[in-house]
Amino acid sequence: MEKLSIRGILIGRLAVWAWLPENSEKQAYTKNLDVAVTKADLSDIRNYFRSRDYEVRELLIGGINIKDDKDINVDFIDRSSIEWADYSPLFEDAINEAADSDRKITVGDKDIYLVSVEYLIAMKLATGERKDEDDATILLKDIDDIDIKELRPVISKYLGSAGRTRFEIILRDIGHKDSRLLRYQKES
Repeated sequence: MEKLSIRGILIGRLAVWAWLPENSEKQAYTKNLDVAVTKADLSDIRNYFRSRDYEVRELLIGGINIKDDKDINVDFIDRSSIEWADYSPLFEDAINEAADSDRKITVGDKDIYLVSVEYLIAMKLATGERKDEDDATILLKDIDDIDIKELRPVISKYLGSAGRTRFEIILRDIGHKDSRLLRYQKES
């Protein structure tokens, strides 16, 4: 990615691992590396790998998968799918926030920007996948310093009222101290 001057950020299961307490039993297995990239950069990434004879597969959600003969499996995701909802603006804002904060993690021998936990939760909820919602729930349960006041507007902006409702239900179900639904139930 340095060769292309592209700012990608680590997302997916490895990002969840990075945010969980060290040696957490909740670190689930993953077989690939997920990197969020902008819609504008995806074409350059695609051309770069195709010119080097990598197998490049298009992802339905928006992005590409790269595999090589050494069993390296990387998804470059921009979430620009029309059929599965275009969350590319969410991904672009997450990339900008990570780069602006200069938050990095070392993967192999490379430093890569790491998504904030707040954006990671929003990105996980955007997928509509049970495993991703489970990851978001684990993060909300196990990390004490998540800024819920920062997270709510991100979810509202990119996931709309349905996403915000789902988020509030998760907070209620885990008994989170910032749950508005729990506070409402206590007041009723």
